Amino acid sequence: MRPFLALISIVVFFNCKNDTISGVDYSKLESIPTKEQVGQLVLPDTIAPVSAPFEMPAFEKPTFPDRSINILDRDADTSKLVTTHIQNSIDELSALGGGTVVIPQSTIGKQGVLL
Repeated sequence: MRPFLALISIVVFFNCKNDTISGVDYSKLESIPTKEQVGQLVLPDTIAPVSAPFEMPAFEKPTFPDRSINILDRDADTSKLVTTHIQNSIDELSALGGGTVVIPQSTIGKQGVLL
């Protein structure tokens, strides 16, 4: 019985080994896109349909209302965490139908932003 279990363990070990790398392989990129090269403003007017073996929705270019909230206008204290101000601004704009939350670079400082 022990040799059988040892054989099963070896087979499972080698079958579970995965050499795939998760995330972006930056070494294969010719360059990293700039902020002017990405985002909804540079999307084509029409998005090609996706061929899939299941029902797919028709994709449309997103539109965002021309409204924004700067978190500094909401009395965010930049010496402290501003995550609550960010979330409240997102919630407020979402309730209004969308928009842009402005987070000045000086605000995130050492905190960073995880979206």
